[in-house]
Amino acid sequence: MINIPFDIIQSLCLIISSILILITCIGILRFQDDRDKIIYVRIQLLGIVDIAGVLAMIGLDQLLLAGIYFILCPIVAHTMANAYYYSKEDHNKESLLNDDDKIVNGNEK
Repeated sequence: MINIPFDIIQSLCLIISSILILITCIGILRFQDDRDKIIYVRIQLLGIVDIAGVLAMIGLDQLLLAGIYFILCPIVAHTMANAYYYSKEDHNKESLLNDDDKIVNGNEK
C-alpha cells in the first residue's frame, strides 16, 4: 500500500524527463550552425536535458547521483560557455564584441 504512491511519483518523474529530453532533441536539431552565438542556445537547451536527467535519476531512486549531477552540470555548462567566449577563433570574438559594443551603460550607441 505504501509503495503505490511512491511508484506513481517515480513513474511521473520518468515520463516528465523523457518528454523534456524529446523536446530538447527537437530544439537542438532545429537550430542551424549559421547563426551567431548558437553555442549559447545549445547550452541552454542542454540545461533542460540536465534537469530531465536529474528527474530520471530521482525516478530510478538514485538520489546521491542525482544530487552530484545537479551540482556539477551547471559548472560544466559555465566552463563550456567561457571556453567558447575566450577561444582563439576570431569570428567568435568579433560577433560577440560587436553586440557588446552596441550597448554601453545600458544606452545604445
